[in-house]
Amino acid sequence: VPLLAGGAADRFGLTDAELALACASHGGQPAHVAAAAAMLAKAGCDETCLECGAHAPSHAASARALVAAAARPRALHNNCSGKHAGFICSAVAAGVAPAGYVTPDHPTMEAVTQAVAEAAGVALTAADRAVDGCSIPTFRMPLRAVAA
Repeated sequence: VPLLAGGAADRFGLTDAELALACASHGGQPAHVAAAAAMLAKAGCDETCLECGAHAPSHAASARALVAAAARPRALHNNCSGKHAGFICSAVAAGVAPAGYVTPDHPTMEAVTQAVAEAAGVALTAADRAVDGCSIPTFRMPLRAVAA
């Protein structure tokens, strides 16, 4: 939501495919890796800004191709690199340094947390917070809040 509402999507001319990647996980296929890299480039950044960590593609053929090329997995292969690229675009568009965007007190993550709380209709507190598999804050909340 902050990616769109904050104007980053328009400012950087993000495509529908890039917006979809910012909203979902991916398997590390070349098209997904390229789209995440393109998003970062539009914001004047590169994959060194990603704080999601690196892992091999979950898409089997892409993982085999990486091994065959004797290449190491990069942060762009992380199944969440598109979401992280979206966080970075949001930060840059807001005039905020992207470093540390995965921390709960970074302005980008504060905006994301507020959007989730508003959509779910619940208050989200530090006591409800954990860290998900790609390093961003995640919150427990009643199932009815997520399903509404």
